[in-house]
Amino acid sequence: MNKIQKHIHNIENFFIGLIFTIRWVLGLIKPTKQLYTYRKDRKLIFHEEFNKNTLDENKWNNGKDFLKLNRNVSSLAMTDSNMIINKSVAKFIVKEEKGTYQNWDGPFDYNYTHSVISTDGKFEHTYGRWESCIKVSNNKRLWPAFWLLSVPWEDNRRKQENKYSILPEIDIIEHFGGENKKYKNMQFTYHYGTSYEKGEHFQLPTSIKYLNFSKDFYIYSIEWTESYIKWYINDILVKVLRFKRFKHKNDIANKPAFIILNDIVNSQYGDIYKSEYQLPDGMEVDWVRVYDKK
Repeated sequence: MNKIQKHIHNIENFFIGLIFTIRWVLGLIKPTKQLYTYRKDRKLIFHEEFNKNTLDENKWNNGKDFLKLNRNVSSLAMTDSNMIINKSVAKFIVKEEKGTYQNWDGPFDYNYTHSVISTDGKFEHTYGRWESCIKVSNNKRLWPAFWLLSVPWEDNRRKQENKYSILPEIDIIEHFGGENKKYKNMQFTYHYGTSYEKGEHFQLPTSIKYLNFSKDFYIYSIEWTESYIKWYINDILVKVLRFKRFKHKNDIANKPAFIILNDIVNSQYGDIYKSEYQLPDGMEVDWVRVYDKK
């Protein structure tokens, strides 16, 4: 994609975001609590309605292995005790809890516990419609996310001893909340590049500020095809990323990916705002669905 094409792409997203914001301000985007209607024109290939009182381990991993630790915020996944499923809604709770976890590389002291589930090794797919009905908390200390991560694959750009990649990563939502309107920020991000470890990946964020996403449930979706990813809230377009902007084929998301849902302590604000925002708290998830591509 040349400079003119990138400029056109940026203008396109500016107007998409502007139209969405106007519709929100005018009250045209309504909450979607307990919406159970499936898309009749699409083939449903994965769904979770949280109708059981416990996590369905045929579909989900509960953080025992994948994403067990987050050293950046001294937090440990304790999904078994932190997640509450009630009336077909799963609450991902973050708590202030101190302890020590013995990892393979030594003891790890933590100050928080969090909730995370993933379909790694249980459901993975390429392309299609991925969506979830979520209510985020009005809590600046938290960092809820609904995202997709590639199944590890060999990237010929990486060194022989570290040749496997889990990029690209598709963040359907990441929320940075709080009562101050300045921080009501929902991000829709695509990570790509050669390495997480060296910080060589790039971000293409779109932020919508001043909108209160914590007031109720909304459906957060992507439509992922061979040519683009489009982000939606309640089926209203928020952002588009066209893959023609990438020069290297390995930066284009075309590998199987799995789902991750988590709420964790915000590494920047978790400790700073203890007096203003209380824990335990966390996001609520009504359902998750994936449809095959059209």
